[in-house]
Amino acid sequence: MITLLVTLTRVWGIEKASSTNIDHLKNFHSLVIAFWLAHLPNINEQTITSYERAMKEHLEGLLTLFPEYKLKPKHHYALHLGLFMRLFGPVKGWSGWAGERKHLSQKKTPTNKRVGELAV
Repeated sequence: MITLLVTLTRVWGIEKASSTNIDHLKNFHSLVIAFWLAHLPNINEQTITSYERAMKEHLEGLLTLFPEYKLKPKHHYALHLGLFMRLFGPVKGWSGWAGERKHLSQKKTPTNKRVGELAV
């Protein structure tokens, strides 16, 4: 994400960038900031508040730049991540548990190597 941010800035350049490119760059920047803040190993209230602000800014920018785009459930979840960070601490400490449990349960489901069919 950081590399793409630097690359987009260099490709578009400040002098020759259209206002649309600048808006896209700002929107992507807010996503990078939110992602970075959410994955810090140590967090405090200021970190969480900054995350919430950056994520809200990103989603509002997304809807402004792409009015036809329909937000997904993951976007709704991203707005609640600040609350989860307040309750459970840094994301790195708890985010993988549910996904790993789900992966294990799916791995144990017999499918006989056939996609879309469950063995009975």
